[in-house]
Order: sequence, then C-alpha cells, then structure tokens
Amino acid sequence: MLKSYCNIETGFVDSIQRESMRRLKPGKWLNDEVINYYFVLLRKRDAELMKDAVSSGSTKRRSHFFQSFFMSKLLDTHDTRTYKYDNVKNWSQSVPGGDIFELNSIFTSINMDNIHWGCAEIAMQEKTNSVL
Repeated sequence: MLKSYCNIETGFVDSIQRESMRRLKPGKWLNDEVINYYFVLLRKRDAELMKDAVSSGSTKRRSHFFQSFFMSKLLDTHDTRTYKYDNVKNWSQSVPGGDIFELNSIFTSINMDNIHWGCAEIAMQEKTNSVL
C-alpha cells in the first residue's frame, strides 16, 4: 500500500496500491482504484472547504462523490441497460448530512466500455446534470 486515508465520515480506510499508482505513467490505462482514490481526495477537499465555509458563515453546501461502481450497480449492464434503483437505494444514507437533496452536487465516475473514464455531475440545487 502506498497511501491511505481514514475517511472520518465512514470510518473506512481508503487506500491505493503502488501498482495502481504506476498506471499514472503516460501510455497506461487507469483502473478503478486510481479513480476511486482521486474521489477520496476530492471528498477530503470538499470536507475541508466546508469547515472553512461554516467558520466564515457561508451557506455553501456539501458535495458527494460515489465510488466508480455506483453506475454499474445503478445500470443493468447485463442486458437492458435500464436503471435498477433497488441496487443503490440505500446508498444515499452515506451522503454528508444523510439527505441527497441538501447537497450541492453529486459526482460519480463512469467507465465507458473499458476504454474511457468520464465524470458525471448532478447539480442538486440547479436540478441539472452533465457528463464531463
């Protein structure tokens, strides 16, 4: 293990292996561990920004970063590629504050046919979404 970070909100230790870090070299394919750890860093940054916002009296809202397998669980990839809400209905309990509708944004990574990684954002307050 190269790096680990204890997630205060969940109590889990998020980490990344050296082999996965080697995938950051030019010409290498990124794996889900690299993507997930980047989201861990974004989640940590969001929490730190929120501390600063609260202390300054800002009304900034938290964001949430789902792991890479969220979309594969949400979508039925075996045959119909339809939404399977039952697969992820309990996942909203892990968001900061426990209410997804109070968040600023929800982010999730999307692996497109094992060729390309994308990032989807759901802007909860604007009620819009985008794929980056």
